Amino acid sequence: MTRPLTNTVQYFPHTTDHGDTMYILENRFGNTGYAFWYKLLEKLGKTENHYLDLNNPLTLEGLQALARIKDEETTIGILDLLAKLLAINPELWKNRIVWSENFVKGLEPVYKNRGREIPKKPIYINRNSITTSKVPDIQGITTSNLLADNPQGSIGSKGSIGKRIKDTASLSLFEQLWQTYPKAKRREKEAALNNFKLLKLENGQFEKVMDALKQQIANKDECDRNGKFCPEFKDIKRWIKSKCWLDEIESDSDNVLDDEAKKKRVAEYIAKRNAEDEAKFQKELAESHGNTK
Repeated sequence: MTRPLTNTVQYFPHTTDHGDTMYILENRFGNTGYAFWYKLLEKLGKTENHYLDLNNPLTLEGLQALARIKDEETTIGILDLLAKLLAINPELWKNRIVWSENFVKGLEPVYKNRGREIPKKPIYINRNSITTSKVPDIQGITTSNLLADNPQGSIGSKGSIGKRIKDTASLSLFEQLWQTYPKAKRREKEAALNNFKLLKLENGQFEKVMDALKQQIANKDECDRNGKFCPEFKDIKRWIKSKCWLDEIESDSDNVLDDEAKKKRVAEYIAKRNAEDEAKFQKELAESHGNTK
């Protein structure tokens, strides 16, 4: 009987030369951070296709038990830092998917001996659909059960290619909205996506939604600058469901911004948030180097 093919490993390289990732991790979390990193790599190594879906509470609890960490806050804090340091993919981590490209690349000799390529980066569609195939499977077939459920290599009988393309395009538009919306919370993303799909926006309507959102962002920023009251943004799922882009913006006649001014304010708003994150990161980096001298 032939041995079944798996995308797991029983060992991985453990280098003795650590870079900034380990210094910052230890500076922030001590030995707990050091131990967690290598426990995480062990878990990724023996997991099919080398990624973890922490949307599953049991997977998260199992990782915490493996690393001997009792509180979820510490676990998430370490993973947030690893994403910021690019030790794990930051875009996938926004959806609680843990994937380390450098780790997987380090396994190339193993897969070369097996005569096949290393696993591809997973594609996140929603909590029920994660795949490493080039065509995202919108019906919830993950890489771990793709061959078992589809022995002929087919993706499934439900839905047409046209529907798949349409859903993939809808996801792309939603990601643009998600990246722009102020303080969108990760736990709301799935509900927000479901609400967005129900809109069934026609050609040109999405641009109007984005233009209205940017105008609202610019108006909020203007209010904050001038010390005026302006309501905070709703949760993104409620903003979409209630079609809040249709809300009229109340402003003084001398406070009306043209399109270029709106774009400038939005760009400044986003740049300010990025600058604050970068300053915090550089401070941690400098402190870690100071502690290792």
